[in-house]
Amino acid sequence: LADDVYTSRQLVDMERRSDELSEEEAHIPTGIAKLDKYIGGLDRGSMYVIAASTRIGKTVLGVNVAANALINHNKRVLYFSLEMSRGQMIRRFYACMGELGMSEIKDSNRDKKTTKLLEKVRQKFASSELLICCRGSLTHLDIRSLTRKYLHTGLDLVIVDYLQILKPEGKSFSREREVASMSQSL
Repeated sequence: LADDVYTSRQLVDMERRSDELSEEEAHIPTGIAKLDKYIGGLDRGSMYVIAASTRIGKTVLGVNVAANALINHNKRVLYFSLEMSRGQMIRRFYACMGELGMSEIKDSNRDKKTTKLLEKVRQKFASSELLICCRGSLTHLDIRSLTRKYLHTGLDLVIVDYLQILKPEGKSFSREREVASMSQSL
């Protein structure tokens, strides 16, 4: 608890250090110009929750933000997908990175131009700093543990898709309270 109490001098020193960081070090752009204009990119150490109805595109948004961080800003990203398989996630990243439709990724009879582009995307994907965990039965404690395990490798961004599927630990409350409790623990 004492670690959470700061003197005014310590706070000023912390602010000075954060002012000395370049824009690239302090914030990770989402790659969505209007969103970045409003929020200034994703701040280090902050948690952002994207909430919307089903089939609105939360996963697409998460993949786009991750791909932008990976490819355009050379960031190291840990992506937890609680609802999709490894193959589905790879295809999502390929589609995003190659600006291809999912049907073009899945089509085994694709034209030469698309095949060539997909091979470039695969190479780009293979050289990126992406870590993906595709397991639907994770708890918030699992996510914290895995994040800590990879934190020393220089993680820049962690994405959890999606929070509502996380398994609660211990006593069961209303689902709303469970999700709130799990997001607070992250």
